[in-house]
Amino acid sequence: ALKCASDLDPKDPQISSQVGVLLIRKDPMQAIEYLKRAVKAKPNDGDYVHQLGLAYRKATTKMTGPGNAAKVKQYLKQAEKHLRKAASIKEDSAELEFDLGVLYRRMEKAQKAIEHYERATNLKPKMAAAWWDLAHMYKQVKRNDDSALAYQKYINLGGKDRKIARQRIKELRGKKK
Repeated sequence: ALKCASDLDPKDPQISSQVGVLLIRKDPMQAIEYLKRAVKAKPNDGDYVHQLGLAYRKATTKMTGPGNAAKVKQYLKQAEKHLRKAASIKEDSAELEFDLGVLYRRMEKAQKAIEHYERATNLKPKMAAAWWDLAHMYKQVKRNDDSALAYQKYINLGGKDRKIARQRIKELRGKKK
């Protein structure tokens, strides 16, 4: 019904955005088209720009195979452009900082990912997923003490993978010896 409404009134950014958000997981390429409409109509709406960045990032997960490397890189750059623009509009959003962390992790930019995960956890200390990802990134750059602390915060927040987090803490502490 929303798709029909959007096709009847393609200039309505709210309808286009809602359709785009609903499509991100199932068909991110189509989501991008709907979200582009919303952003074109309201280029300074941080939520629309944020969702467009997420759609570009999600689209890369559907691009498998070595022949898609250039396209993946292009889409990740578009995701970065839109998420950074959204961050300039929507200041102090833990969710947006988390999404930037995920993007930079995907782009293999560990230090940038860490910076954004740290911002996310500072803005929303009870965001378990941010602590989990931050712990992983700390481990990747061999900041084992910080990684263990981040996993412990994740456990304290009741994260669903507490058993794995406990095992990782044990492994990290074992590396000190």
